[in-house]
Amino acid sequence: MNKLVYLLILLTSGQWLSAQFQTNGSAVAIITDTCYRVTQAANSQNGSVWNVNQVNLNEDFEILADLYVGNYDPGADGIVFAFQQQSVNAGTSGGGMGIQGVQPSLFVPFDTYQNGSDADPSFDHVSINENGNTQHNSVNNLAGPVQASATSANIEDGANHLVLIRWLVDSTANTQTLEVYFDCVLRVTATGNFISSIFNNNPNVFWGFTAATGGLNNEHSFCFNYVSALATNLGDQTTCIGESVQIAAPPIGSSYSWTPATGLSNPNIENPIATPDSTTTYVVSISNICNNIVQDSLTVFVLDTNHTHLEDSICEGESYFAQGALQTTSGTYIDTLVNQDGCDSVIILDLIVLDTSQTFLNVSICENTNYDFNGSLINTSGTYIDTLLNRNGCDSVITLQLSILSTDTSYSDTTLCSGFSFLWNSQNVSTAGVYNASFTNNQGCDSTLYLTVTVDLASSQADVITICTGDSVFLSNNWQGTSGVYIDTFQYQGSQCDSIIRTSTLAVLPVVFTYLDTFVCARESLVFNNELITSAGIYLDTIFSPGNCDEIIEWNVTLRELPLVEITGSSTFCIEDGGELTGFSDFSNINWLPFNSSENPIVISNSDLYILETIDTSACIGRDSMLVTALENCYLLMLPTAFSPNQDGINDIFGPINRPEEYYVLDIYNRFGELIFHSEDPNIAWDGTYKGKTLEIGIYSFNTEYQFKPNHEVKYLQGSFTLIR
Repeated sequence: MNKLVYLLILLTSGQWLSAQFQTNGSAVAIITDTCYRVTQAANSQNGSVWNVNQVNLNEDFEILADLYVGNYDPGADGIVFAFQQQSVNAGTSGGGMGIQGVQPSLFVPFDTYQNGSDADPSFDHVSINENGNTQHNSVNNLAGPVQASATSANIEDGANHLVLIRWLVDSTANTQTLEVYFDCVLRVTATGNFISSIFNNNPNVFWGFTAATGGLNNEHSFCFNYVSALATNLGDQTTCIGESVQIAAPPIGSSYSWTPATGLSNPNIENPIATPDSTTTYVVSISNICNNIVQDSLTVFVLDTNHTHLEDSICEGESYFAQGALQTTSGTYIDTLVNQDGCDSVIILDLIVLDTSQTFLNVSICENTNYDFNGSLINTSGTYIDTLLNRNGCDSVITLQLSILSTDTSYSDTTLCSGFSFLWNSQNVSTAGVYNASFTNNQGCDSTLYLTVTVDLASSQADVITICTGDSVFLSNNWQGTSGVYIDTFQYQGSQCDSIIRTSTLAVLPVVFTYLDTFVCARESLVFNNELITSAGIYLDTIFSPGNCDEIIEWNVTLRELPLVEITGSSTFCIEDGGELTGFSDFSNINWLPFNSSENPIVISNSDLYILETIDTSACIGRDSMLVTALENCYLLMLPTAFSPNQDGINDIFGPINRPEEYYVLDIYNRFGELIFHSEDPNIAWDGTYKGKTLEIGIYSFNTEYQFKPNHEVKYLQGSFTLIR
């Protein structure tokens, strides 16, 4: 069922409110306040949907909705649009379509079943009735019945049908007219003073839809397209001078006309852009889906802007926030804000920047002394600022750049041979230690010199050196590659003191060879020396031995074939019959995956990739696989959708095309639910007769139970078919 989601409702007060609906019985909301299913396609259903706010029948009223009355022509019973004053819980079941017995009421039944007691015609029909009485041969039948559709006797066709209900008030004649359109064609109308004759001069009524089913059924549903009075309020808009706003009518029409056209981008569309110079009320005339004209209106209120002029000053180096940034120069700045009405508020600022004065001082002092800066003693280098006020009232800034002169401290080292001495700054130095002397540097600040003296003694050392075969080390003024003892003599760098004697013992380590045998299974691999090995051969690698010398490893790799394994069986089977796979292998230790089972053969019940594995004495694994598809519904009963028992030898009987072997029952019913044929033999079919008489063309329903084989489940099937001649 198509669902339309635009709903506008004008209630008694004439103001737009959120519509609310009360559902009763089997009725449920599909889309709240828009689409409802009053009954489902099931027997003995009863439901109603009422708007909880009453409407005033002294005002014009219009409803445009899609009705759905099912897809089964022999179904029942229909759907009703009604005005009533009982309550939002009103409604009854049975052939009265949920309205029977509701008094006082004025209603429009869309009747899809022919009840003889109501004098119903043979076609699906519509009428106008009152006081909960659906009988067409009574005084409560105000108009009709007529064929509901102008083009078809059947509206239970599985399609949505557009229904327009118009309530038109003639205050001069003191009458009201109820018009009913079906698929935009006027089908039935009634005029009278219904407020007086039916509702005892009380114009306030509830309105909504009801439906019911009995021994036969159909789904009964509806969706609102539009519900309104002829004068509505679309919702006023507010904008500022020179700005635009979009206005919109409900999307229910084929054409639109807005008046006045002043300030509109296009007066002939659903949602034009409005740019009025002043507050304007716009009226829209809408030609709806059925070419009826309805009118709506709204007002666009146009608000003014305001301006503010400011003058201000700042001192040089200060800032003023204007035009979205901090401003530091003289000039005119304009800011646009939003006032309390949401329109522009323009602020114009004339800004003047006043001068400040600057004084700069450069001063140097020695470490550990102080400088007096405006009463503060300073002994750290840096920039210092003091601020006073000048004649403009702005800052007079004094900037001091203070430098601290260092008192130099120098450090030096020297080496003295044992038993020697030298003169340094009037001091005789002959032993190891730290010596100092004071002096004035070139900046005029006190400084200190420090001298560290080291006394050298003659020494000797012995080393043990290890290398690998083929390597060498520099000893005794030459590169040495053989084991032995080597002696070297050194002097202190820059010194004429005693030498250092170093004795080195050199050892040369041999190369190590390792031989290994292994194998690789066919279609598998090994990793050796970062190489992927998949075939037989001799492979070499060089590593470091524990002495950090080369160790050469030689791998002799042989290739072993995989054990033979094979799966036999069908790649498809019916689920009802089950399936089986058999495995063959050179070895008895087989394993089925995904079962992880050694059973052979193995029973399967669903679609999957089945794998058979075996492993030989060398741990090589052989595999075979088969992708198997399990077929569902292999055994479905096939029945024709129509047959023609005209004795021409073609399609003269109705029965199964494929015949169950184990169990079979077939029952056939006419449109009234009467059993007209029964068979428990699939070889006996229906010939289109009942009690010796040839039955008429039409739709018949059936129920069947069947079982093809003893181990299959019993299946059930129901449906309908057509008898043609």
